[in-house]
Amino acid sequence: MPSKKQIGSLLTAPRATSIIERIHSVRDIILENSTLKRLAGFPYIRNKLGSTEHEAEHALKRALQLYPDLKEIKLFNNYRYYYHSSMSEEDLKAAVTMKMNYIHITKGRKNRIGHNWKAVAEWFIDRFTTGTSGKISLSTKTRTASREPSIQNSALPFATSATARDITATEPNLS
Repeated sequence: MPSKKQIGSLLTAPRATSIIERIHSVRDIILENSTLKRLAGFPYIRNKLGSTEHEAEHALKRALQLYPDLKEIKLFNNYRYYYHSSMSEEDLKAAVTMKMNYIHITKGRKNRIGHNWKAVAEWFIDRFTTGTSGKISLSTKTRTASREPSIQNSALPFATSATARDITATEPNLS
């Protein structure tokens, strides 16, 4: 039977038990999300643990060391997600696709992930340059921009609003 001193020392050492509890909680959270065919992100795990970033980071690091069946995946080299190796390959691909779409929607404006920079450049050219105006049509399937330039108020006195295809270059008559 342990003495009062031994029991007191066990009760006053919450540091060892709290890290073990966090490690087990991390594993449980990842297993729970994997059975639901979802990936568990670091902010989600940290929020569920109710701990600081350092404590959650340490618990995740130790859980990945102790349980080799827990895996980490990084999306866009920035967002860390975790899953259990029991997840099937097609469920994992579907979960990764869903998370990538989620990141595109929620974080796309902030980080410019998946943004159509070609359309932005063409919009600025059309908006802030003189002598041209064009129609920009964005295709949602290919996410590319096509631009049909037109000449307006240019140096040509006879061309007021003709498209570039309508103007043909002719050699001047020198005779």
